[in-house]
Amino acid sequence: MRKIILHAHMSLDGVVSDLPHWMKMTDDILNDASAFYETLDTMLMGSRTYPQLASYWKNALLNPISYAELELARHINSKKKLVLSRSAQPLVWDNSQLLQYTSPDDLRIKLDALKAEPGENITVASGAGLWHFFLENNLFDDLLLYIHPALAGHGERLFTEFHWRTMLSLVREKTYEDGTKELYYEKLS
Repeated sequence: MRKIILHAHMSLDGVVSDLPHWMKMTDDILNDASAFYETLDTMLMGSRTYPQLASYWKNALLNPISYAELELARHINSKKKLVLSRSAQPLVWDNSQLLQYTSPDDLRIKLDALKAEPGENITVASGAGLWHFFLENNLFDDLLLYIHPALAGHGERLFTEFHWRTMLSLVREKTYEDGTKELYYEKLS
């Protein structure tokens, strides 16, 4: 069965918003992100961040900052993108589809069906509201965090108060030259 992997970049103080103000993406991080995206065939994203991601990654194909960013842009642009929303949304990016749901239970049923389909793993690529929704409703299997050596000071935080508890197992970790830490966790049964 396919897994749903929450994938987020955050500051040391847990902020996952306003990334351009505090996050630095090195070629090493971009290369590892490309390797991660090779293991996926579907991206889930919220309707609020979808237009921003579409604009950024379509532009990165034409005007990449580096060869590593171009490679990542190629991977991201080729993936199936499911935009989660409770209402109709305009879709402006190749391989995009709307995944409408009416409640957390309705979404859980749709995600279980998606996971049962043949294919590669699925990532929840953005944004803070969607990550919170997946965390609060325990809708993920694995958690991939990039913790950047920055204190953002303010913004949306990844971890808020939850009404459940789950245990995780650290599968791998890596420290990049700039001090960014990659942590990959699997949820324990």
